[in-house]
Amino acid sequence: MQRILGIDPGTRVTGFGAVSVDEATGLVSLSQMGVLKASTKGTLAQRLFTMSRLLDEVFDEINPTEVAVEQPFVARNVKAAFAIGEARGISLIAAAARDLPVHEYPPAAIRETVAGHGGATKADVAAMVAAHLQLGGEARELDATDATAVALCHIFRSRSQLLTVIAKT
Repeated sequence: MQRILGIDPGTRVTGFGAVSVDEATGLVSLSQMGVLKASTKGTLAQRLFTMSRLLDEVFDEINPTEVAVEQPFVARNVKAAFAIGEARGISLIAAAARDLPVHEYPPAAIRETVAGHGGATKADVAAMVAAHLQLGGEARELDATDATAVALCHIFRSRSQLLTVIAKT
């Protein structure tokens, strides 16, 4: 069983979503999704330390075979982009400590792959995650669905590359 842990990193809220692929049937299913929250009080270093501990617990519980992480989006707020980069570092370290392959995707590529267009909103992505995984209309936190979309993006792109390789042979 292949299990991809998708991560939407943040310094206050980090989303995670684990998606399993049954290698015999190719069926994709949700294993778990949720959010990790650090206190808004305290320093950035304290929040990052909290996120590191919480993320280690998620890795230990889910036991992924691969990790997919959203790349930072740099717009006008460079300070926020740096903080998100630091949060991403925690995810990368957690994966490296377990010798797991890490795949990184930019936000627009994730939205394009999962929702059909790079300009999709968080609500669009959440709706498509629910549709792809047949989750029904239950409300979920957007950071969790974003992270699950990262995992789905990796699965869909990996399958696409495999089909391309098979078609060329």
